[in-house]
Amino acid sequence: MDAQDSTEKFKESKTLYQQGRFREALEVLTALDRKYPRTKNILYPMALCLDKIDCQGEALDLCDRLIQEFGDPRAVELKRRIQTPQAPTVAGQPPAPPGAAAGGPDLASDFLGERKPRPVPQPPAASSKRTVLIIVGVVAALLLLVVAPLVIGAMSGGLSQPPTPPPDAAAPEVTMPGLPSLNILILIGLVFLVLTFVVSCACLYFVMNFMGHLQYDDLNGNLLDVAKCQLIMTLLSLIPIIGWIFALIYLSKHFDLSCGELVIAFIALVVLNGVVWFILSAIFGTAIGGALSMYSLQPAL
Repeated sequence: MDAQDSTEKFKESKTLYQQGRFREALEVLTALDRKYPRTKNILYPMALCLDKIDCQGEALDLCDRLIQEFGDPRAVELKRRIQTPQAPTVAGQPPAPPGAAAGGPDLASDFLGERKPRPVPQPPAASSKRTVLIIVGVVAALLLLVVAPLVIGAMSGGLSQPPTPPPDAAAPEVTMPGLPSLNILILIGLVFLVLTFVVSCACLYFVMNFMGHLQYDDLNGNLLDVAKCQLIMTLLSLIPIIGWIFALIYLSKHFDLSCGELVIAFIALVVLNGVVWFILSAIFGTAIGGALSMYSLQPAL
């Protein structure tokens, strides 16, 4: 059952509920609950259906779950309504749709994004831009920390060549091959840092998407979320041992991974990063080595 089929099943449960076919609607929602557990926009309609078929005990249990795990105000209202004696309904009156109940769910909403015990994240455009700026600023700061010492050392003459002794008439003149300049080395280092971060983000996105633990339903939101998570883990990994442990804990908490899923994700990330870097080293390593060789073959001025 893919996302499109699940959405159609959800719409079918809404239609069945509106037609008063509560048991059939409950069966459809139960199947969806097995596919997408701990989703409040599925659990709450299930509680409504249970209430309609006089299974108030099970409905109250679902309400308690919704209140404890999600703090859902709709479940609080439904629980209060179930525990309060209701006046008899008028004969022949059609049942109210789920959305008509007090605090009822919006069954037309996309429930697939609700996989964690927290609201479906919907970052506005302004928040996305701010997140991008924060990420770019942190990356720029890291690059500055790496580049600044090299530049300062070069300006202070730390990388300057020692003075050459006066030429000796008896000694033959030897022409040394040219060496890459400091700017070339810095450029290669910057490209390597950026490429490392991009590859890590791509591998993390692929693994989390394959395991079904991405946080958003849109590509931009997932990319920003993965980049932010990877940046935080990279900063934590700068601290030996303790930082590595906290990076794994953060990965588990951020994507709601169990212990088994965390082990699988860690192994998959290590293998995938290794494969990608093996391919990239075969491609770019030859190109960079050839470029440096050509540079070194230039005659010294």
